[in-house]
Amino acid sequence: MASVYSVECYKCGFRRPWITVGALMATVKTANYFPAFCKTCADLVSANIKPTPPVCTECNSSEIVVYGQKTRDPGGPLHHKSDLDGQHMCPSCREYTLRFFPSSILAD
Repeated sequence: MASVYSVECYKCGFRRPWITVGALMATVKTANYFPAFCKTCADLVSANIKPTPPVCTECNSSEIVVYGQKTRDPGGPLHHKSDLDGQHMCPSCREYTLRFFPSSILAD
């Protein structure tokens, strides 16, 4: 099952109203999407993390950092319910002020 998240940086105002997380039943064997910072695009993208290495869905680059523990504020709380909880590195201002908000669930 896939979910939709909105993303917002409370410091610089960077926003993405829609980012897909997860997989659809029709593509579960080949695609599983998760937010990532693409070094080639220099932007937050929905990356397909199923292949090794994961790839950017915009430019097909493998030069990505999947959002989670590596992008989370190192000074923040240690325990989180999911990899998207807490404050993460913003792709625009590079501060740990980016938050993910669950919006809806995609059913297929």
